[in-house]
Amino acid sequence: MLAILVFSLRNPPFSVDSYLLLSFYDSTRLVKIDDKEGDLRFTPLQSDVMAGLRMHEPTIAFSNVSQRVKGQDGKARYMNSSLVVQATASCVSLLELDEGLQTYVKLDRWEVKANVFEDPNAEIVAASINSSQIALAVSGGKKILLSVAEDKKFRVNLSVSLSTLLMPGLTPDYLNLQDNYEVSQK
Repeated sequence: MLAILVFSLRNPPFSVDSYLLLSFYDSTRLVKIDDKEGDLRFTPLQSDVMAGLRMHEPTIAFSNVSQRVKGQDGKARYMNSSLVVQATASCVSLLELDEGLQTYVKLDRWEVKANVFEDPNAEIVAASINSSQIALAVSGGKKILLSVAEDKKFRVNLSVSLSTLLMPGLTPDYLNLQDNYEVSQK
């Protein structure tokens, strides 16, 4: 079986990749990278290690993300963390590696069917993850921007339909993401 997407992730505090996530047409698999004194080995992991991961469907995007914390001055900062985000057609999952158990634990999940009411058949068709945000394109033209809040839960920063983006008089200032509001077409 040929993987269609390959994602790497690191295990903090290490700065090197320690896992590969392989996305196939119908499933996802996780492989541990072991490097013992130059002897590189790839070990497929069993499902009990991947408890929080969505393994029964392909992964669209997968990445380590930073932890948002508030400094003493009240300003948000981002720090390296053991948090990862997995996007599939049905949902986006926020997971954290439990070092002791060596398994991923689900912290939060953003489900398409629970959040996109206009179309009961909606699914995520594209996703991009950076260190602090998750951009989603949902079938039917909806665009959604998520971030991970201090409480390790997803926060919707922007939810907008393509038809809203094409409204006359809608300026880029209107879509200022720092305002943290939702735009939707009713």
